[in-house]
Amino acid sequence: MLKSNVKKHLIITNTFGPKKGGIEHYLGRLCQAWAHMTGQGKLNLLTDKKNVLLCERKRTVDNFKKSIGGEEDLELSLPMVLTNHQANSNDFDQGQVYQIFRRQIDYGGKLIKPRWIVSPISSLALISKLKPDLIHAASGLSSYLAAFSAKQMFGLPYILYIYGLEILSIQKHRLYKSILKAIINQSSGLVGSSRFSVDILQGLASKTKPDFVLYPGVETDKFKPNLDVSLTRTKYKLGSDKQIILSVGRLVARKGFDLTIKALPIVLKKFPNALYVLCGQGLYRAKLAKLVHKLNLDQNVKFLGEAPDEDLPYLYNLATLFVMPSKLIEETGDVEGFGLVFLEAASCGLAVIGGNSGGVPEALVDGQTGFLIDPEDEKDLAKKIILLLDNSELRNKLARHGRERCLAEFQWSKVIGKFLKWLGSEKF
Repeated sequence: MLKSNVKKHLIITNTFGPKKGGIEHYLGRLCQAWAHMTGQGKLNLLTDKKNVLLCERKRTVDNFKKSIGGEEDLELSLPMVLTNHQANSNDFDQGQVYQIFRRQIDYGGKLIKPRWIVSPISSLALISKLKPDLIHAASGLSSYLAAFSAKQMFGLPYILYIYGLEILSIQKHRLYKSILKAIINQSSGLVGSSRFSVDILQGLASKTKPDFVLYPGVETDKFKPNLDVSLTRTKYKLGSDKQIILSVGRLVARKGFDLTIKALPIVLKKFPNALYVLCGQGLYRAKLAKLVHKLNLDQNVKFLGEAPDEDLPYLYNLATLFVMPSKLIEETGDVEGFGLVFLEAASCGLAVIGGNSGGVPEALVDGQTGFLIDPEDEKDLAKKIILLLDNSELRNKLARHGRERCLAEFQWSKVIGKFLKWLGSEKF
């Protein structure tokens, strides 16, 4: 029997549901999967209200053993999580199987900059009461600094999570980079949503740290092919005569949606029925709409806005292929750390095209589940789109391999099982 010497886990994050976004979804699903896999413990998100046990589940032993590929029994408790206040979060909190407590951990008002500098003030008293055996600094420099301070004050070990942008942007500031290095060197381990992300932190450490790549899982029973899309087609007014090129994500520069728009005139020469559909919202929409109008593509591009989560599987099923040519924004360090949408699309039976940057090469397998393209070359993108629209046999082959890969490697039960095994095996 493999027993963990770690009993109580505290996750600190500056962002969580009900706010929508990649990190929020990632951590929310991590907590839900953790709760499902290891009963007998408490899953608490901390606020300054009350600390009531809401979820106490029996461990699903058979599924857990199967997910980690062994007979080991890991004695791991469920995590507690310290996160920020959010407006209108009560309904979200009460709808979870775990208790949510909130405090404002990274806001110091107009007079205190940067905001994360106040995180030890708002978190250390609570940490001293909880006495966790391991802290997970899961998002933002505020969580890093709080964990670092807790180690200095109470000798508590911590591990750092990374996704991409939050660290690349910090490195551009000399003082913040020095602080970051000190925090990394005092950490007990590193966790990232991709190998690309983990290696960013490893590159700043004075010596190699234990690490784990915690890939986002995909809900393969929700995101699946062959769904009835008739109601969704009517709802979004998407004609059945169109070959739909779909993108899903926040409308920000790093997603590369502008490249797809620039590639579209080339695609339309061979496939005049192609329709580019963008599902998402963001400040970049105005610039994208202006580009669409400039290229006379108003009839060939459709902005759906932010669709409800329950509509996403059907939108993927409506599409012919999925595209997100993500790129690194040098000025800000903004980059795609992984790209869960590639897995969602693949799980729904779509071939995918992504930009060869950041952690995207880990989200899709070039030539097997889709294609990687130069995120600065619209001709390269247009060529791959035309190839897939023109060759249904190739498109279906890539889609089939993508679905199989999701089932084999990226179901949450398997992802979290491996992670819990790692937590149990490391001597933090």
